[in-house]
Amino acid sequence: MKTLYLFIDESGNFDFSPGGTKYFVLTVLSTTYPYSIGSKLLELRYDLLPSYACGPSMEDRGYFHASEDTNAVRNRVYSAFTNVEQAFRVDAVIAQKNKTCPSLRIPTEFYKLLGVTVLKFAFNRAAWSGYEQIVAVFSNLFNRKERGALKQAFKSVIKEYAQVPYALYFHDTKFDLCNQAGDYFCWAIYGKWESARTWPYEKARSFIKSEYPIFERGAEEYYAYKK
Repeated sequence: MKTLYLFIDESGNFDFSPGGTKYFVLTVLSTTYPYSIGSKLLELRYDLLPSYACGPSMEDRGYFHASEDTNAVRNRVYSAFTNVEQAFRVDAVIAQKNKTCPSLRIPTEFYKLLGVTVLKFAFNRAAWSGYEQIVAVFSNLFNRKERGALKQAFKSVIKEYAQVPYALYFHDTKFDLCNQAGDYFCWAIYGKWESARTWPYEKARSFIKSEYPIFERGAEEYYAYKK
């Protein structure tokens, strides 16, 4: 059966105060052939193991994580994506956090809004056709009870937009190479918005198909960021 795989990752924090991050970014990596992404990253992982070329952070962890890897490793990861033979795409929802109304600052409510939005982007904009089932994998941020509430919202979106059988998971990023790929793209987009760090974005931009600033039309800012 042809399956559409969605890997969702986030950057930023849930601190809605002047000391928190300015933005929260949620991305979805969409593909019908995750094996192609996974095989390239697995090949790179084994290429980096000799002579400790993986760098000290990855040496301790054993998996790719964009915010902690060395620049040498990051460059190799982004280069690996250009050699992936099967198509994939990345869509992102960006929230300017000081425009978030107080009622949405509960982490699960905030994440639910962005998660529903990014799933709609995946279903409305993905070029895939003829898939017969869906697998959606979110990062494992919340406890079991919170994940249960989020699942209900996300399942409703999948049923409305896709109307095919589906499976929805919350997995630790370190256990899935496609989640690690999603982390790299999310980190690149987040850096562009949060700190004007653009070199990762330039390496990733050919795969990034949309960036939606969800609160762009909102005029009210509830607090000022620290300078």
